[in-house]
Amino acid sequence: MSSEQSSTNEKVIIQSTGRMDGDISVKGIYERAFRTGDVEFEILPTLIQIFGIEERGTSEASQILLQLKTGTKSGLYQFDDPAVIHLGYLPANHEGHYETTAGAFILNIDPVTRKVSGQLLFKCMNGDTEKEVNVEFNIQNP
Repeated sequence: MSSEQSSTNEKVIIQSTGRMDGDISVKGIYERAFRTGDVEFEILPTLIQIFGIEERGTSEASQILLQLKTGTKSGLYQFDDPAVIHLGYLPANHEGHYETTAGAFILNIDPVTRKVSGQLLFKCMNGDTEKEVNVEFNIQNP
């Protein structure tokens, strides 16, 4: 899975904001909270993405990103499902990107209200360091 960047010329079909709350652990031991109201849900012509960013625009910024193929519906997905383009965690302390090695997520998309909610639970590695990400997200269309 590789991160796919959306073009600045790409038309956003739906864009919403919400919350993401959870924890980051190292080898099963609590490391820190991940809590932010800076969560975006975008449906673009080429992909769907949900990303939460703590402390956007600062050296303390960390992010969680989920990118899916267009047309992905509500459901339970494994991290390596063909619908998943990218699932990852980038911490603030310049450790570099953590590659997802295991996990799953639940995605609930209400087609009427366009509310999106769910939970991401995955493990990721950078060198010898394994982290576990467990966050819930709740996004409402403005």
